[in-house]
Amino acid sequence: MSNRTLPRLYESLLARSGNLERDEKLKCRGYSGRSKQRNAACRMRLNNCIARLSECVFEMAQSSKSSRQKVLNAFTKQFGGLCASDFPPELAPQFDEILGEMKDKLLPLVPGNYRASLGTMSSRDAIQIIKKICSLYIEVSEYELHHRVEKVSAAARRKS
Repeated sequence: MSNRTLPRLYESLLARSGNLERDEKLKCRGYSGRSKQRNAACRMRLNNCIARLSECVFEMAQSSKSSRQKVLNAFTKQFGGLCASDFPPELAPQFDEILGEMKDKLLPLVPGNYRASLGTMSSRDAIQIIKKICSLYIEVSEYELHHRVEKVSAAARRKS
């Protein structure tokens, strides 16, 4: 994947993110029968996911580095602050899969020289991981948007 291809992939993924049909079946954890504090904590975790994944996809799209280096940067920067419990239950397995692949290919990290950790990752593996990260970002964004729309329509129904 050339450095010109990734920004186009990013743009096409963003264009696709308006499709909410897939998310109709998703239920938001934390919004049914829980306290306002737990709801706020759920939203904060979801916002953290969106922010870190957005930053990750943006940096990969803007970077002129190799696909292997892009995955390494994502692993050491953005994915370090995420865990599976930050994600909606339906999407947590995708995060675990991506993180597992990154760990298999990148660990052990060589302190002070992360580039030495790229030995077992091929460019093809890196491209597949990048695609999975972009897909996860879109699904988390659609999930959040779906629940935002759901919340607004519920508030409108209560007013009428």
